[in-house]
Amino acid sequence: MPAFDCAYGAKTPTPSLAVIGGSAFVSDPANGRIREYHLDTPKQGLDMPVGGMPIDLAGNDVG
Repeated sequence: MPAFDCAYGAKTPTPSLAVIGGSAFVSDPANGRIREYHLDTPKQGLDMPVGGMPIDLAGNDVG
């Protein structure tokens, strides 16, 4: 995954993280993918192309 700027309001898209059960899902907005990593092993699981720039992995209630 390429480097990204973590500063608030940065112009580059920032990856997101969601932990579900024994897996961590990380968005890769620069490459249009979501990747799964198993938390009990150092192995990568799914590598899903989703197109676009996935940023939010979990819904949020804004408003």
